Amino acid sequence: MQVMRIARKNKSRNVFQKIIEIVLSTRLEVGYTKREILALYASHAPFGSNVVGLEAAAWRYFGRPANKLSWAETAMLAVLPNSPSLIYPGKNQIKLLNKRNRLLDRLVIAGDIDAQTCELAKREPLPGKPFPLPNKAPHLMLRAIKDGHKGEYIKTSVRPNLQDNVTDAVDRQIKTLMANGIYNASAVVVDVETGNVLAYVGNTSKDIAGDHNNAVDVADAPAAQAVYLSHCFIAL
Repeated sequence: MQVMRIARKNKSRNVFQKIIEIVLSTRLEVGYTKREILALYASHAPFGSNVVGLEAAAWRYFGRPANKLSWAETAMLAVLPNSPSLIYPGKNQIKLLNKRNRLLDRLVIAGDIDAQTCELAKREPLPGKPFPLPNKAPHLMLRAIKDGHKGEYIKTSVRPNLQDNVTDAVDRQIKTLMANGIYNASAVVVDVETGNVLAYVGNTSKDIAGDHNNAVDVADAPAAQAVYLSHCFIAL
């Protein structure tokens, strides 16, 4: 029912809306497994401070993916959706700590962890200042949203280190081109054998070139695509 409530944009709580949620929840229960329903909830649940989804929360509060978290970190995230506007890292820390530790105790009772693991987990401090979310290929993300993949978990062929190197190369080049009044540039690196995109820089950084419509993905422009087809494919 929590999944359906989130899917329906948290409509007002009354008997009529609750009946609708019951019907939709029953259909969800029939069509999906418990694991799939839990995955849907984890991907769309609020985790405080305008953070939505388990993976985003893991990066925001701990700076790494959810599958790399400790028991203490995972337990802390698990209790956040209950009161995301009242308790999250940086707000009501004592209450958050107590809720996390109570969940760890329940995990011991359930046999999921042993007493020693629980005690060590309780000694871990809560996270402090939130980490910035990864933003290696912002224009590629916007393109995915434009193509109808908003809210989906997408695995790309982009290589993180190569993406960083290409971004740095574009930023260095634009510093030279700005003397001629050019403030926008893009670069796409493609493996010609597979067609996989290995790096995607849709435009220069606003921090480098200033505010010159840098949010626009110029790599997606027809003229830019013609240039890529004739010059910019790189075999690796």
